[in-house]
Amino acid sequence: MVLQSPLLEQKTEVFNFTTELLAELSGDYIIAEKNGVTANNPGYSIGPIPFLTKVSDPITFQTLFGLNEADCGFQIGDALLIKKSLSQYVNQVGNSEYKAVYKVVPTLMEIYRGYSWADITVQGTNVRFVTTHLESLWDANKVPKAADQARQLVDDLKNTKSPIVVIGDFNSDPRDPRSLDAPNPGEQPTASKNCPVGTPVCNAYKVMREAGYTDSGPDASDPSTYSWGMNSLLTGPDAERAQAAKKMGNNFGFTDRLDYIFVKNGIKVLTSKIIGQAAPYGTDHAGVVTELNITALGSVISDRLDSHNRFPISFWKGVGLLLLTLITWRIARRFRRR
Repeated sequence: MVLQSPLLEQKTEVFNFTTELLAELSGDYIIAEKNGVTANNPGYSIGPIPFLTKVSDPITFQTLFGLNEADCGFQIGDALLIKKSLSQYVNQVGNSEYKAVYKVVPTLMEIYRGYSWADITVQGTNVRFVTTHLESLWDANKVPKAADQARQLVDDLKNTKSPIVVIGDFNSDPRDPRSLDAPNPGEQPTASKNCPVGTPVCNAYKVMREAGYTDSGPDASDPSTYSWGMNSLLTGPDAERAQAAKKMGNNFGFTDRLDYIFVKNGIKVLTSKIIGQAAPYGTDHAGVVTELNITALGSVISDRLDSHNRFPISFWKGVGLLLLTLITWRIARRFRRR
């Protein structure tokens, strides 16, 4: 999280959850790296917008700015962590972007998503690990961007010969898209003409399954394995969803299964479980843990994945270009009138 005082002073990073996680892991883990490339892909961000993204937090802001309030911004992304002792076995690292972008305001406010990946030798065999976060926003009667992004991910990985492990928040429940009369307290995609019930057209989870990926489990249809549902402050179940979750069979207030570990090409699932469902240990998502056995033999290192670089105009660059265009247009109009 990035903060900025109301006096437009220099931006200050207050919370970096990747750094905090690495610290909590006692220095035993690092971000995967090879030849100067790290498996860390900064994604969508919104900078502090004066007077519009104001947050009150006297305890934090008084120390930083001597004020009770500050304008806040944030950035989310993907990072692939490995044990430090495995760093010598990293063969390749990269980051990539999805072509399907949810556009809140075209050019000015577009939500970029992507993934980070690394090839790592495990038990004498190269394994390609991918971590991703698919889009959560969707529009009625349109294919969710998450489903399109999953299709690209499948296509990007189609020529990978080595075993594959894909980890991430897919923002997709096996029940999606849901009929209008079905329980949907998490406001997941609903069925429509373009998104029929029971098909993979609008379901990222089913896109992965139909492409031959195995869901490492536990059973995504079991309500006890639902992995999303905490309130926005991450202090416990959301009050509006808690009762619905209990009716479904989840006593932690979680109403949807959105998080998965998919495997393919010579990997056997030994065990799997959900952790971090109970407050205060859980966040807005629970975690999926699986134990895998690499059954494929030999080290096959496939070609690097395409980076699919994003459109190079950020939010603030877009605002600046829009203002510059507007000013240029007004000046041109004045000259035409002369």
